[in-house]
Amino acid sequence: MTAFGDLDSAVDSFRYGALEYLTKPFDIRELLSIIDKSISEMAQQPSFSRIELVNGAAFIGEGFATQTLFRSIGRVSSSDVNVVIRGEVGTGKTLVAQAIHGGSFRAKAPLIVMDLETIPEDQIETELFGHEHGSSMGLPGESAEPDIGFLERADGTTLFLDGIEKMPDSVKNKLTVALKAGRFCRTGGTEEVSVDIRLIVSSQQESTQSPLGGKAPIGPSFGLNEITLWVPSLRDRMDDLGLLIDHFLKRAAEQHGVAAKTYHRDVLTVLQHYSWPGNVAQLENLISSLTLLVTAPMISVGDLPGEFISEDYTHQKISWQSLLDSEVKNAIGSGKSSLVKVFSRDVEQILIDAVMRHTNGHRINAAKILGWGRNTLTRKLKSKQIQ
Repeated sequence: MTAFGDLDSAVDSFRYGALEYLTKPFDIRELLSIIDKSISEMAQQPSFSRIELVNGAAFIGEGFATQTLFRSIGRVSSSDVNVVIRGEVGTGKTLVAQAIHGGSFRAKAPLIVMDLETIPEDQIETELFGHEHGSSMGLPGESAEPDIGFLERADGTTLFLDGIEKMPDSVKNKLTVALKAGRFCRTGGTEEVSVDIRLIVSSQQESTQSPLGGKAPIGPSFGLNEITLWVPSLRDRMDDLGLLIDHFLKRAAEQHGVAAKTYHRDVLTVLQHYSWPGNVAQLENLISSLTLLVTAPMISVGDLPGEFISEDYTHQKISWQSLLDSEVKNAIGSGKSSLVKVFSRDVEQILIDAVMRHTNGHRINAAKILGWGRNTLTRKLKSKQIQ
């Protein structure tokens, strides 16, 4: 049981042999149910030969979707199973891969990352398997030393292939054969190289088919003992939004060397109703920009780019305080002065107009609602020339 349901807690719990963990507050009936289930499963759990503490990646969240993912990361980290990470752009698939490796017994060696988005398609095979120089052509001046590929560099550790859908089918098939056999030949060579690799791949595909095996289903029948983890979109993590904003505000302030900003409560309300096509990465970029561009210590709705604000929603939900805050900032930016006098006059005018309309011009009733005497209201009406 923990009051801190972060990624480190999840990974460490399962590395030390936990079957489940609960975040406070929790339902006692849920606890009893888990205990009953754990008793029946306990004898079937593998023993943990390595329990050294490894810090997980900075994946932030306390909501249901995030905690479900944390539990899955904790479970797969303690095994050596190959993992397929699915999710939309910007959801944090790389952080999940880092967390899985960081919680595994391979964590003493670095995670080897091959970003397929940055490699031309016709070079992926050579980059992955390496190249044996001079083995076939024997060209003058060609080095006899081979170019070591990502597979060989990942021997004994974890290889993360980011964006597996960019890999040609022929290379996927060759990779599958190599991982099953635990050995392969470099491109242009005949000498076999033995490797011990845990594979993690990320995919943006929305289908339920294996990104590694084309039309083959995900699961043991594919032959690589895969497990699929789904990283939730930010739209499915709205209960984490405030926590993420606070985290990114602090991080942006440290990166830019400025004081950390706060934000008006209506900012959170607006951002909760945005679609977030770029997910958490888009949120981080927004907070970083606002930290640099907003001069006031508090970020208001008026500081948000127009794409984040729905006009209909703004009129229905945004508080008048936030809108006033935006108007004051606009007035300051325009070089206006005597703002207390200007805005006090405008607010008083709006109050009198609204109350007089409500009372159909009855001054005694209007004065009571406003909290003034009748003479005060009469004087105000004369000075403002209000009929």
